[in-house]
Amino acid sequence: MRNLLKYIPFLAVLLLSGCDDFLNLNPVSQIGEGDLFTNQEEIEQGITACYYGLQAPIKDEWLLTELRTDNSRLRNLGSSSDRSVQIKQYDEANFYSTDPALSDYWANSYKNIKNCHKVLAHIDVVPDKVKREQYTGELLFIRAYHYFNLVRLYKDVFFVDHLLTADEAKNMTVTSSEKIYSDLIENDLLKAIEYLPESYVNVEKGRITNLAAKALLAKVHLTQKNYSEAEKWLLQVYEKESGGLVGLVSPFQQIFEINNEMNNEILFAVRFISGGYGIGCTFPYSFAALGCLEAGLKGEGENYPSQLLVKSYDPADARKDVTLRTTYKSGSQTIYDNWVHKYYSVVNTKEDGGNDWPVLRYSDVLLMLAEVRNEIDQKPDNAFQYVNPVRLRANLPALDLAVCPDYEAFKTAIENERRWEFAFENQRFFDLMRTGRYMDVLNNFYQRETYISKSTTGEEPVDTETEPHKSKFYWDSGNNTFRGYPMTADRLYLPMPNWDVNISNIY
Repeated sequence: MRNLLKYIPFLAVLLLSGCDDFLNLNPVSQIGEGDLFTNQEEIEQGITACYYGLQAPIKDEWLLTELRTDNSRLRNLGSSSDRSVQIKQYDEANFYSTDPALSDYWANSYKNIKNCHKVLAHIDVVPDKVKREQYTGELLFIRAYHYFNLVRLYKDVFFVDHLLTADEAKNMTVTSSEKIYSDLIENDLLKAIEYLPESYVNVEKGRITNLAAKALLAKVHLTQKNYSEAEKWLLQVYEKESGGLVGLVSPFQQIFEINNEMNNEILFAVRFISGGYGIGCTFPYSFAALGCLEAGLKGEGENYPSQLLVKSYDPADARKDVTLRTTYKSGSQTIYDNWVHKYYSVVNTKEDGGNDWPVLRYSDVLLMLAEVRNEIDQKPDNAFQYVNPVRLRANLPALDLAVCPDYEAFKTAIENERRWEFAFENQRFFDLMRTGRYMDVLNNFYQRETYISKSTTGEEPVDTETEPHKSKFYWDSGNNTFRGYPMTADRLYLPMPNWDVNISNIY
């Protein structure tokens, strides 16, 4: 099977979707048993379908994460289209439990968790112990990855670690995120680390590795402020750089080039492919500037880069032009409009982009190491060695004690570095939540974000004494009031979808 995760075997997908509706599952409240998997080949097909099941949640994840930060925003206040109204809800953190994106992310995550359970229930048909453990490790990683995202977005969720009967599902109640971390996510990743290899031969490159599991477990511990545990697993990935298994890819743009995917920097990615197979993505054109044809299809202007993000980059930072653009060409005319360039490729058919979505990169390992070392030591002296390779690749000067003399200064520097490095990779929301900075950053953003008023010059409106909020995006200049809703603690997490509240015995 050529490159399993890039060229998904569609006979397998059809087989699985035709037996107990494997890829079109009912909500968690209606999960049932199945008896498809009777030999190793069918198990392999089932695992492939679980990788395929990672695609559906990632398509909506930017709405629930990046759009809710100071990196991204609604493009145009004047649009009244259904899509703009939906984007505006998340931009202002004014979401509802009936919103399709919120419900679909939850449902698609649990659907793929069920996919994993269906295969795990029959994993013993694989006769070879090494292969059986590898397959188990892949499935446990996928399950842990979904749960990690669910608890970070919704907090307390359903704890489902096996196939449920209808009665079990209807009597489910939510479990605390702390218990899901300790009893499911961490245990799954520890087993995945034990079972998975460090690498694969080329035809299977893209499968989940032991190193990806270690990096994800480190991020789980970092999120819970278990800094020593996080450092332990990060160092085990870091030590593999000398052997060539992982490393930074230079220049920065090569990380995301469509012909260089699954390079040494990518530890784990959700994979897509173009070619009319039904497993492509929309990111190249949906994130392109509205009406822009640079990505082949007309850009849709979604995931709009904020002005504050654009202006936060150092002009010398090599990551800026790779990550976003502020202009595009319409004939001979230059149009000023912000758009995401990180997933740029030419797409000729709707939903047929071939760009992978990076989830874990080696630069993330380095920046997490810098962060945990600063937290453990309460000073940055031993942390510079990890952050500076990332900065030097970006053509920025190294950090030292003259620039970051203490714990707090370095903490701010790492927050900024992660913002510039991982913009539009859905990390900013999770970073700000785990550091407790989310509300402060968002409310500051709401007060300061500006907009472009002249699309042919890129100029911003100028504040005046009588109209002090003229250039502000989130302020109503006529009423001199905030247009949306200041960020408050009760809107940090997403509400559980309404249909699951109604079906289960949950208030």
